[in-house]
Amino acid sequence: MLNASRQMPPLRSNSRQQINGWSVALEAAGIEHDIVPAGRGWEIYVPAGQEEWAMQEINSCVGESPQTAAAAQPVATTLLPPHFPLPLLPLALLLMFHLITGVWYEGNPWFEQGAVHSVRIIEQGEWWRLVTALTLHADMGHLVSNLLTGGVLLLFLAGSCGSGGAWLLLVLGGAGGNLLNVAFRQTPHLSVGFSTAVFAMVGLLIGLRACQHEAGRRLPALLWCLAAGMGLLALLGSEGERTDLGAHLFGLLVAIPLGCIASFLGVQRWTKRTRLQLFLLLPALLLPLGCWLVALADISVK
Repeated sequence: MLNASRQMPPLRSNSRQQINGWSVALEAAGIEHDIVPAGRGWEIYVPAGQEEWAMQEINSCVGESPQTAAAAQPVATTLLPPHFPLPLLPLALLLMFHLITGVWYEGNPWFEQGAVHSVRIIEQGEWWRLVTALTLHADMGHLVSNLLTGGVLLLFLAGSCGSGGAWLLLVLGGAGGNLLNVAFRQTPHLSVGFSTAVFAMVGLLIGLRACQHEAGRRLPALLWCLAAGMGLLALLGSEGERTDLGAHLFGLLVAIPLGCIASFLGVQRWTKRTRLQLFLLLPALLLPLGCWLVALADISVK
């Protein structure tokens, strides 16, 4: 019988397809639940007091066919993710911010304080630049390119982990990509742009998709997805004299384990939880804002 206790999970399976089928049955009935990785399998937890109801839905699902439950009750998929257009609203904020900061020219105070500056990050500890640089663009063409590519990828990413989850993960992935780029490059460099976060989205999708497979198929799936991601990097992320290939590459690579972790946490089942998505979106917006406040405060100190 179902039990919401963490000590005695209600259901456990080593088959992702089977767990997904049971989850579809619970979701169709409106029962909130969590899928939690456990060893080589997964466990489903439901709120206290809903065990009997959940058990009835699961029994109905199992009665039809436990192995083909996911196929018998497919999850409806659409091009637009839940809470659309919420995933794209922060992109509008990037456009508005560019109208304030202007283009990159020598002496522009926004770029002086916010661009990735490897020497000042390493020697002076100006860590906020890892995040603020994601919000700056050299010119309108640079911005529009990132908005178009990022907007398409955001639709897929938000469909997999919700609007708030997508933005929190891509900000972390973008900042992590900038950090690795600074750490591994031997020469001083400057860089700005949301493109590191764009390729972090590619890495997140790779991690999410690969880790949805059963244990024995994850590595082959990861390698295939990684090959596709590298092809996309070669196609979109290596053109132009000012392109920071290292930032793009590290943004992609650092986000893959983030995507795997998110998949193991079951973020795919959080996409329609409005309050949770707003809760996740809040730090995704506050982190860049906080970093800019620190950056601007540093001007007054100097």
